[in-house]
Amino acid sequence: MRGYSVGAGYFSSYLLQDRLTDISGVISCSPFFTEKNINVVDSLKEKLKKTHLNHEVYYRFITGDSLTDTKEYLLMKSALSGESVDHFNSKGTEYYFADHYLTPGLSVMPSLFDMFEYWNVEVRNIHNNDSLSFTTSDYAIFTDKIQHHYDDKLGIGLAELRSIGYKFFNKKRYDAAIETWQIMMKEFPTFPESYVDIGRAYKKKAKL
Repeated sequence: MRGYSVGAGYFSSYLLQDRLTDISGVISCSPFFTEKNINVVDSLKEKLKKTHLNHEVYYRFITGDSLTDTKEYLLMKSALSGESVDHFNSKGTEYYFADHYLTPGLSVMPSLFDMFEYWNVEVRNIHNNDSLSFTTSDYAIFTDKIQHHYDDKLGIGLAELRSIGYKFFNKKRYDAAIETWQIMMKEFPTFPESYVDIGRAYKKKAKL
């Protein structure tokens, strides 16, 4: 979830503390944390003390050149700097020379890279593993690990599955390539190249 400035920036942070165990990630750009009779900073700090998290929760909050933004940002940064909560991954970022309206463009992509680094490492491990095959059981192990980390189902992705299949194909491990592409075909049934790739692998296999 991403929120920006007075309305959505405040709302996204409020929703984080209100639904802490149900959310995987929040990016708040130039947010306001205090409103009349409400202080999201204090509420989040108290919620973290009382909550046991079973999956990783990412929180990125960013400020720009606005003095008002910065004051609210420093409140949150100070409150979270002394907190150490398992699976709560928070980080504040300052762009003091950037206009208020530029903070979303500067901050969203780096925040997403942070949040999905775990997924990326796991996918790279599969690419770099010189195993003889990538089976449906291997894929289930991967998705279970990702589910445990993010509390959400995330697959490997179309381009990555196809690339893994071609890793086997280029090494003449055609059965392994076929099995990988069958996973791809099941996950992305409307992608026509799955059938082409599998057919190409069967053709090569027949010539061995």
